[in-house]
Amino acid sequence: MDSERQDGDVAAGPQTDGQRLRDDLARYYDQDAAGRVGRPLSGERVRRRDQFVAAPLAAGRTRVLDVGLGPGVDAVALAAEGMSVSGVDLSSEHVRLARGAGIDAYVAAAQEMPFADSSFDAIWCVSVLMHMPDADLHDALDEFTRVLRPRGVAALGMWGGDGTTGVNPDDTIYPPRYFNWRTDDAMQAAIGAHATIEKFDTWSVTWREDLDLTYQWCIARFPGTSGE
Repeated sequence: MDSERQDGDVAAGPQTDGQRLRDDLARYYDQDAAGRVGRPLSGERVRRRDQFVAAPLAAGRTRVLDVGLGPGVDAVALAAEGMSVSGVDLSSEHVRLARGAGIDAYVAAAQEMPFADSSFDAIWCVSVLMHMPDADLHDALDEFTRVLRPRGVAALGMWGGDGTTGVNPDDTIYPPRYFNWRTDDAMQAAIGAHATIEKFDTWSVTWREDLDLTYQWCIARFPGTSGE
């Protein structure tokens, strides 16, 4: 459910039932999936992906999980670097396309993934967490701990803002997507409750004069589970 190229305001609204939000996101991305296959990724994203994969590879830790893998663009690139990649996404169309590209992919929510404890060395999760209300975010981070090996590392990228929540009124696909534009402090507090933050930085993104958004980037070290 990659949405790095999302453009538009977010209407304020209350957090609502997590399962309904996940169902709505799956419906949205099922309809949008085909158009994401050839959509280029930003140079900054590609640069940070290349930086992220270098350390696990150098340590001989090659098992990576792409959470919210979309049609598999990042997963294919990670596999080309020598990683053994699996992925999950809410969208069955995303999973179908990723499997067609040779990725071991499953329809699943980040809060409940079909993998054994301590299955992965690293997690790549980009433009996903801002679609989750707070309860779902904490459940997903708990699940990251479960599926990672001890001291597993995760790259987490998400749109940030002023704490506004709601659906995007500019989405032309129904149902529109839910966003939680967390402040930097709120995002760091949420991640820090589950993992050790090794790096957190942001960069500004301007689509329109009335929008003041940032992209948040975090490298976090999770305790993992000792199921090896």
